[in-house]
Amino acid sequence: MTRTRRSPLLVLAVALGLLLTQLAAPATATPAVSTATITGIVRDTGGNPLSGVDVLVHSTGFDPATSTVTGIDGRYEVEVPPGTYRIRFEVPGGRTVWYLNGSTYAEADPIELTAGEQFAAQDVTIEAGAAIAGHVRGPGGSPVAGATVWGFGPGDLWLGRARTTTDTDGRYVLDGLAELPYRIAVVPPAGLGLKVVWHDAVTPVAPGTTDDIDVALAAAATITGTVTDQEGRALSGVSVTAWSPIDTWVAGAGASTGPDGTYVIEGLSPGEYRINFRRADKTGRWSGPAMTRALSTPVVITGTETVAGIDSALTPAFAYTAVSDLVVPDSGICDPIASGCHLPFPSNRFTRRDPSTPTGLRVSIDPASMPSNTAGVPVDPTHWNELDGFSPSAAMLLQVPDVDLVRSGAAPVTDPARSLDSDSPVVLLDATTGERLAHWVELDSYAEPGTVPILFIRPTQALREGHRIVVGVRGLVRSDGTAVQPTAAFAAYRDLVRTADVNIEDRRPQMERVFGDLAAAGVARGNLQFAWDFTIASTQALSGRMLHIRDDAFARLGGHAPSFTVDYDQPSTTEGIAREIRGTYDVPMYLTGTGQPGSEFQLGPDGLPQYTGTYTANFRCIIPATASADDPAGVGIYGHGLLGTAGQIYAPRRVAVQDNRAFCGTDLIGMAEEDVPNVINILKNISTFNTLADRLQQGHLNTLFLGRLLVAPDGFASNPAFQDGGRPLIDDDLVYYGISQGGIM
Repeated sequence: MTRTRRSPLLVLAVALGLLLTQLAAPATATPAVSTATITGIVRDTGGNPLSGVDVLVHSTGFDPATSTVTGIDGRYEVEVPPGTYRIRFEVPGGRTVWYLNGSTYAEADPIELTAGEQFAAQDVTIEAGAAIAGHVRGPGGSPVAGATVWGFGPGDLWLGRARTTTDTDGRYVLDGLAELPYRIAVVPPAGLGLKVVWHDAVTPVAPGTTDDIDVALAAAATITGTVTDQEGRALSGVSVTAWSPIDTWVAGAGASTGPDGTYVIEGLSPGEYRINFRRADKTGRWSGPAMTRALSTPVVITGTETVAGIDSALTPAFAYTAVSDLVVPDSGICDPIASGCHLPFPSNRFTRRDPSTPTGLRVSIDPASMPSNTAGVPVDPTHWNELDGFSPSAAMLLQVPDVDLVRSGAAPVTDPARSLDSDSPVVLLDATTGERLAHWVELDSYAEPGTVPILFIRPTQALREGHRIVVGVRGLVRSDGTAVQPTAAFAAYRDLVRTADVNIEDRRPQMERVFGDLAAAGVARGNLQFAWDFTIASTQALSGRMLHIRDDAFARLGGHAPSFTVDYDQPSTTEGIAREIRGTYDVPMYLTGTGQPGSEFQLGPDGLPQYTGTYTANFRCIIPATASADDPAGVGIYGHGLLGTAGQIYAPRRVAVQDNRAFCGTDLIGMAEEDVPNVINILKNISTFNTLADRLQQGHLNTLFLGRLLVAPDGFASNPAFQDGGRPLIDDDLVYYGISQGGIM
């Protein structure tokens, strides 16, 4: 075999190359250490290492932050984030000890750790101690395997001092116990329908075993429910815990939600339980709903029943900056972001989700929040709550004590364009399109002395149906120049302060959406004094009933004119008018009773008006002297003034003469002279306002039918009263002419 000799110079060159390569390589930064380490040893009283001991590291008295098990040499090592911890050592089936030799969480020594710290704990000694043993049996006396048996010492609330599991014979042994009185809690395996049983206090004496502490399990009650987010989507993996009347939690008195968001808590004895719903990030709430246990509503168990429907809708986790104990009275029925129960208004605070509506919302005003009239009768919001949003023409209302709109720079009625300036104190935003909306701001000039006037934000145009509107208010000052301060509730939203008020927290996702919309429009969150949103009702909600009765009524006509009767046809004494004609005509009716003042729509299961019979409407017409068979007059519908009648038909006389146009009118029922008594009653009890609106829509239908009579060949033109020598005096050129109320309606 021939060996190749390498030149010493070659070897040197390779070595130098490798060295230079290492020197040229970029330095690798040492990653920052973000955890701390705890190490230690667990021994028995003879100094021998104990293996298999559970080591649980707690940051609170509840679930451990992390855990490990001692090795064959009794050693353990855990990594944790910086913080303060207490360590629990648990011998399976035996005694529990807290570092350093404490019996409870409260007695344990706290360990404060910083990032990168390596804490070498003192050795922990676990004594053999005394023992408690026995059997767990079911209702028929058969052994129950897999039951968890806890030993609770004096003062133990959240965690027992010893824990074990029954074997196939139902036998258990709790050993390594101190000579203290213990209450024994037995938690049956899930799925057996058995309840948690507590045994009277037992005091073991070392050395030895207190045997034959048998426990018989009985049928138990169950609590079930579903956990969702606020959109109704199922949340899985949520921890649901039933806290018992004696404030002690034991494993098994809880459950986790499944993929469909449902949970089942079994093994409950009679009593009151407060249910806690908690996400993995430790956020959640209590039954009621409530944000704290003290405010929660208990679930009462009386026997072995199943209590279903204990549901919860959890809000998302937020990056809170602080926590407060703020609870606002009546926050469940009022809006706490401003003064006055229903202010600001309109607001999505007074809506609920309803996927059956075009907007996905339904107005939801609590009857308990409504004001009362002078007779003490509260306003009934039933008919408001039928809508899926708010009026497209209403002003926004707010109440701000001692506000100075001039100093604040708010846009006045004389200069609404100022409201679109980047520094406008009030921002009105169509969140559906992202468009800023022009408006002006004013105070109620009719406010009584000594009262806080309403602040009106009035848009310059009607808001779009179905659109979501956002209002942001900043920079308002008082008469002395100081800034207006927000309410505590609004400040909690704005500054991300978590409160103890479940109603405030339930609304937080909605408020975050508002802040996000305003931020996108260049409005800084931190400057806001008020902010809210509201949704304009859909076309269906605003006009659906009117359109329904129109379509249904005209379908019943089948393309013909309504039936009518002429009962008055006389020459007119008014200059320029040849004849006055009066009569009645039939219109499909959708009102209760005879359609009299104060009647309302007869609604069907679909919420739409139902046909209830025939309404006999009146008409009065004038024929101009200029009309002839050779030069027939055009036709027009006349709309009378406020709470008037068709008797005002001569109001458009000049137009009739100048334009050669015949006019006909009918009482616009709902707001006609005969409705005055009902209007007075409405002023006394606004809850009956729907009777005006419903009858007014029937009045509009009557007006439409009058229009059909004017243009249809088998309508008025077919009657001799509207003819000259058998030829019509009118044609089908139809216009509408209204004054005052008639011009609005």
